[in-house]
Amino acid sequence: MSTYNKLFEITANKLNMSDVEKADYNHAILVSTASKAKEIDYKCFENINGTSLYIALYYAAFQKLPSENEIVETNKFSDEEIVKKVCNMAAFYIRDLKVINCPYQIKRNKLKANIYKCLNGIKNSIALRKLAKKMPSGIQNKIRGLFG
Repeated sequence: MSTYNKLFEITANKLNMSDVEKADYNHAILVSTASKAKEIDYKCFENINGTSLYIALYYAAFQKLPSENEIVETNKFSDEEIVKKVCNMAAFYIRDLKVINCPYQIKRNKLKANIYKCLNGIKNSIALRKLAKKMPSGIQNKIRGLFG
């Protein structure tokens, strides 16, 4: 773990992070490396709450930090709402992630998971991209708007 701490310290200094941000992000990285693939163990997150919990869960699930807007938005959420927010994100379903040892009731919607996975497959289809490139620009723009 000391290697992760050193790497994080170098990165945090280059980004000019405050001490609070450093503590939140460092904890998020260390906790996420302790989990198995496709599993997030909530026991690792029991001692944190609020914004720090959101940052740590988000990083554990998606291996990236949330945007500033998302962090500010979660300031008014309870811990249960934060866990449910992360678990209801499309990327959470697409990656087939699970939260284990969680005290909150998290229902996994299988239909929602299948829809997100199917849409992700269509969005990333090489054959459909080639077909779309052959269409007129007006139709291409509508397809881009549909899939983001």
